[in-house]
Amino acid sequence: MQEDVVLPAQTRSVVLPLRSFLFPLFFLFLAPLEIRAQAQLEEVVRKKIAYQSGWLKLNYYQKTGGGFRSQVTADSFFLAQSGRVDPEAELQATINAFQTDEIIRDEQAAHCAYPARYQFLRAQLPLHVPEKKQPCKRLQTWMSEINAEAVTLIYPGSYQNNPASMFGHTLLRLDQPGQADDTRMLSYSVNYAAETGGVGGLLYAVNGLLGGFNGFFSIAPYYQMLRKYSDLESRDIWEYQLALSAADVEFLLRHLWELRGVPFTYYYFDENCSYQLLALLEAVRPDLELVNRFAIHVIPVDTVRAVLDQEGMLRATRFRPSASSRVLLRSESVSTAVQIQTKKYIAGEQHALDMLTPVETAAALDLAYDLIEFKRLKNAGDTSKEERQLLAILRKRSELPIAEKKIPAVYPTKDTSPHAGHRTTRSRIEYRYEYESSLLDIELRPAYHDTLDFAPGYTPGFGIDFLDVGVRVREKSGLQLKKIQLLQIESLTAHSRFFKPASWRFSTGFERRYFSPADDSLQYMNRLAVGISLNTPFGLLSLLPEVQNPIASHYSDGSDLFAGVYAGLIADTGNIALKIEGRSYTSLLNKSDLQHEISLPVRIAHTTNTAFRITFSRVWYPELHYNSLGVSYDYFW
Repeated sequence: MQEDVVLPAQTRSVVLPLRSFLFPLFFLFLAPLEIRAQAQLEEVVRKKIAYQSGWLKLNYYQKTGGGFRSQVTADSFFLAQSGRVDPEAELQATINAFQTDEIIRDEQAAHCAYPARYQFLRAQLPLHVPEKKQPCKRLQTWMSEINAEAVTLIYPGSYQNNPASMFGHTLLRLDQPGQADDTRMLSYSVNYAAETGGVGGLLYAVNGLLGGFNGFFSIAPYYQMLRKYSDLESRDIWEYQLALSAADVEFLLRHLWELRGVPFTYYYFDENCSYQLLALLEAVRPDLELVNRFAIHVIPVDTVRAVLDQEGMLRATRFRPSASSRVLLRSESVSTAVQIQTKKYIAGEQHALDMLTPVETAAALDLAYDLIEFKRLKNAGDTSKEERQLLAILRKRSELPIAEKKIPAVYPTKDTSPHAGHRTTRSRIEYRYEYESSLLDIELRPAYHDTLDFAPGYTPGFGIDFLDVGVRVREKSGLQLKKIQLLQIESLTAHSRFFKPASWRFSTGFERRYFSPADDSLQYMNRLAVGISLNTPFGLLSLLPEVQNPIASHYSDGSDLFAGVYAGLIADTGNIALKIEGRSYTSLLNKSDLQHEISLPVRIAHTTNTAFRITFSRVWYPELHYNSLGVSYDYFW
């Protein structure tokens, strides 16, 4: 067995002092290395978290040419001086704030002022973000009052009397536990809108286009939104309940608390109400990729599609007809005789219902109630007269032991839900033979629907063509600009026994016109037509007196003013639709003969997003007459 080695006493006396001396030197040398290594590790972790999609989306950072910039415009939202453009600096400043109980914003501690950030970083860096025992009483009270269990995406359709709302709108509803469809109006809603300060007209358009307004998130009772959109503006509303988890809903509320009073720059075409709602959902669910789908313009119905295209995102759908739609649906469910007698009864003829059977009388009273309720909702002043009428109808209705005939169920289907309609950007290629010449036209329309496009999902008789641009290849002249249609709006709503809306058309932009057989030149044309539309056995018939203001060097003084009439018939059977248009007009400024134009386009839908058109047209100008025949292919994307 090997013996233990024992050092001589002299040697031990030397080794022990040497060991005592070397150990402190060892720690003095290694400790800075350990600290430096820890610092490098912290930097790596910091960079990793700062450029994660969760942190970037939570603070609305967007990539720029040289880095990042947040869409939030207020410096007060950020804790670092360079926080708006430096995600890493903002992350470090936020971590530092969470390590103290300092009051930093709106008289709150950091974890109460930024509860979503706190939850996110607490999960990512539990060693650096300490658990806070201090309660956030204001936040807890606010969340308890909202008491959200689920989130519903709300889509009010287009409002035809306001150009700023013609593309529709989107907002969110925060549903409470135990609510039914009829009681969800008591929930809260989340809306994003521009703060315009009452600015309207041209200044509104300029500020909306150039980012002259601030946009803010707001929370208000949902019944206030219903009052505005459904009752006052007669907009049908589609409700899509989203499949968000309870944790997602709670995180959404925490993030909305952070965004109270926080301004964003509002842009009408891209960073608008719908875009920011998508960004809000991405902040809650960073795995979603929604806003990157929109590069130039954002239309509300497209954002609805973007959300519902996410697999498993839709939980339930509900259609909420507007007050006017309820009246129309109710009137369509009764006979013409009941409609006539109901109108007389509302006008004050108390015995108008005597000629009806008890079942018909009950239906007439139900219709009368909806009509008076519609008037009451529309009336911004004294509604005591309508309220007395409603009470009288209820008393008379209670005397009839006949169950109410429910209005026809109009629930969303594959063919009627807005998100199931065609996409809003249209590309077109058309071969045309015109004036003894072959032409090839290529067009692009960014938005969004015309009255002959495939109708399901869109309001019948209503269309907007925005920035429709076309170029033409002529066999003899080569490439030329065909048109730049800045805006064309058609609002063709049929008269009924109870509603008499005006129908109107407006267009403005450049278009190519033959001034002689050898001269087809661009002119700038403004058109406005106002009249009536009627539903006939053949389709929607419109008759609208029209004025035209063309601007071109061919006219004396550079422009002219024409007056005439526009007539149109739209017959839509689903996959096939026909539109007959004609106009006759004459100059008000210069002596001229009547001029006539007719057009006969036929649309054949191949799929929801593809269609063919065959268009025949003829013009009778004083200086020339000619025919045109075109075949086109439309693709929506």
